[in-house]
Amino acid sequence: MCGDPSPRNQYLFNGDFVDRGQFSVEVAFLLLALKVCYPRAVHLNRGNHEATRMNALYGFLRLGARDRREVQQRASAQKIPPVEKELFRLFSDAFTHLPLCTLVNDSVFVVHGGLSSKDGVKLSEIQQLNRLREPDETADQLMLDLLWSDPMDQLGRLPSPRGGGVLFGPDVTERSLDG
Repeated sequence: MCGDPSPRNQYLFNGDFVDRGQFSVEVAFLLLALKVCYPRAVHLNRGNHEATRMNALYGFLRLGARDRREVQQRASAQKIPPVEKELFRLFSDAFTHLPLCTLVNDSVFVVHGGLSSKDGVKLSEIQQLNRLREPDETADQLMLDLLWSDPMDQLGRLPSPRGGGVLFGPDVTERSLDG
């Protein structure tokens, strides 16, 4: 619909590639294949569902309609030997290598979740994060914020009802843009 990826027609996919319907495996394979075919024109950010725990809870690994896991269903439907655990492990490993944010044209900050629970975060701090890990309760707070935070209408910050990240108001956004 929007044309093939190219240096003049770039695509940025901003996380949550899986756990959004019955074709998560196909979507993940397609996006990874596009990244291989067009490495300078297709960009993938990690979302909060590119995590082993989320995949187990919300569909990518969850038991499906006939009590079979989605990865296993896809592998079986293609008459592939039962390698679902290894396939899931490889997906999980690939997801950890995805960037947590993208800076477009040195002016647009794109992140799956939102802003940090503290003011003044620098891009260098984000670059130093160990992203080759799960975004769980032992992860760096900044990683959780980038994957889980959400905007809200009121001023300030509040704990997120989703457990990770924070809710942040327009004043926090404004300060971030000024910084």
